[in-house]
Amino acid sequence: MTRRCEYCPYVTEDDAETACPHDYAPLVPSVVTAEAGGAVPIGTGPPGPGTRTGRTLLRLTFGDGDVVEVEPGTDVRLGRDPAWSPHADLLAPYGHMSRRHATVGLRESGTAWILVEPGTRNDTYAGDDLVEPGRRVALADGCVLRLSRRVPVRVTIELPR
Repeated sequence: MTRRCEYCPYVTEDDAETACPHDYAPLVPSVVTAEAGGAVPIGTGPPGPGTRTGRTLLRLTFGDGDVVEVEPGTDVRLGRDPAWSPHADLLAPYGHMSRRHATVGLRESGTAWILVEPGTRNDTYAGDDLVEPGRRVALADGCVLRLSRRVPVRVTIELPR
């Protein structure tokens, strides 16, 4: 049976593989359809960029299904320090993630970004690109962040209709 990663284009027919080698996310059963151009999770339609909801929103979906939403003109701190991050309880199980790891935001224009905190000892990747601490990097819809290589986060930018 074909299985795919929900967070990147990885597809496999190897039954021994249970997790994506890129972002460690669990693989889901898929069917291959010619019109979709590749594997599609069973019970869903082809994945598409930018869900249309009537308002702009940045949605961060962690590998375990937890979701953090960011409104336009705001940002959110991601880390395990409860005095610094409002989502520390959600991120506490990820011991490989820094206590003050990164800030993710959404501009009023709908452009999403990440800023890895200076002093962070754990690497952060946007797709396959290393994000250097202290440097703000734009995020694209569908991008997969890896916070410390072991925490996959799917970036979804919802745009108005």
